[in-house]
Amino acid sequence: MSSTTQQQRRPVGGGPRREGGQQRFKQVDRSERKQTEVEDIVSNGVAHFKVSAATPRTAYCHLARLFLAGYDNQGNHLQGANKVHSVQFTALGTAITSVIYVADNLVKGGVASYAQTETEYLDGEDKDVSRRSGPRIVITLKKNPQWNSQSDETLKKSKIYRKYVLKENVEVDDHHE
Repeated sequence: MSSTTQQQRRPVGGGPRREGGQQRFKQVDRSERKQTEVEDIVSNGVAHFKVSAATPRTAYCHLARLFLAGYDNQGNHLQGANKVHSVQFTALGTAITSVIYVADNLVKGGVASYAQTETEYLDGEDKDVSRRSGPRIVITLKKNPQWNSQSDETLKKSKIYRKYVLKENVEVDDHHE
């Protein structure tokens, strides 16, 4: 081993040492982040969700139930043009299995019924639709008028629903449920 002192050595990765324990990346204050507005999700009574394979499937199950029960992602009551009667899930590639799981979960739970399913293969030439080639699915579900959100056990497991609608003392993670 060389006789250099600890202060002369460079850290793994070769980057410069930081004085006083400075962080490499600026921490983002969660209050500074732009919240997703209801108008960005709901249009003409349809809540639109772009499903990612990185987000747990149960988060989409909970969010869809929340919107169909008449509440937004912050637990506020939806009114007027924002009142949801259908949910639409869009996914590309590996996220398709998540969309199918979520839709099946909502239908089997009596929350909604299938209204429309569209599939296509994006060839990558249409730059307005996708940046790369691959399969795409869009599933639209219509709210079941007999569904009773107050007795839905899955909805009661949602931290957002319990904290903001039922006003229980629950810790809510900003990223996932």
